[in-house]
Amino acid sequence: MVNPFSVKKIKELDDNSPKKTDSKDPKTIAKLVVDGRYSIPYMSEVIYAEIRDLVYSRDRIMKQHNISANRIQRWLAIHFPEYLGLYTRFDAISGLAVLEKAPLPKDVIALGVNRIRKIWHDKKMRGRGVTEDRAKTLVEAAHNSVGLDGGIGTKSELYMLLGFQHGLSLRRTEDKYRLGIY
Repeated sequence: MVNPFSVKKIKELDDNSPKKTDSKDPKTIAKLVVDGRYSIPYMSEVIYAEIRDLVYSRDRIMKQHNISANRIQRWLAIHFPEYLGLYTRFDAISGLAVLEKAPLPKDVIALGVNRIRKIWHDKKMRGRGVTEDRAKTLVEAAHNSVGLDGGIGTKSELYMLLGFQHGLSLRRTEDKYRLGIY
């Protein structure tokens, strides 16, 4: 590999001109190679192979994560479309806590405001998104829901999708840590 800094400096020596155009680069690089003024970079195959495998793994996980997120959003659009209007992100922590206990609108209605607040309290959630007003809004949205009703199979599908999504999120975090992306 020819050092780019060397190419820059040698171009001036060729024609004593401060102009450094790209048309002079191939000639200068060839001259440096003929003179033996280049170096072969050291690349450890083990390290680069490991990084390459981690990046491929991360790409696959990201694709699966996006597929899973789209499936969850589709499920919500069919069975509880109002949920997507209440939360800007479908995977909001407070929303997922409620979905784990009450995935369908009829389940949210059965829980009521106080038990939704208790779910948030038990998971030690505090802040703007876990107020009594939010719980009331969620119950009202469930009352007015136009989503399809479902049974055990419908619930188990969401539980499976949420579990898969959670596992992918953990893997994504592990890969970020391994690659040094924080």
